[in-house]
Amino acid sequence: MDPYEGLRMTEVGVVRERQIDVDLFARLDLPETTVSRAIVGDLALGPVTQITLHTRAVGDEDDLSFTFLAPAAVARDAEYGGVVSVELGGRVIGDVSFWQGLSIDSLT
Repeated sequence: MDPYEGLRMTEVGVVRERQIDVDLFARLDLPETTVSRAIVGDLALGPVTQITLHTRAVGDEDDLSFTFLAPAAVARDAEYGGVVSVELGGRVIGDVSFWQGLSIDSLT
């Protein structure tokens, strides 16, 4: 499912990828300026983690995965291989749409 501005959903799944200190502005194809920081909002306030979550068994016909960005403080409970519940928010900045992890709770 593609994100769009204002879409919110909660998913439960297994953390399959976790990249710490992602270059947010490169990832969103934005110049690192004051205006870009204002547009990006709370994600620009500190380190950002990119996480990929699988919500079904790998190979399952209905396998879904979500790759999202989250402030490092939000992502701290998302350990590789762990089961988490994630509240996702859809964001659109220019031509780039992405998921933002709004909250993450470890279930393992």
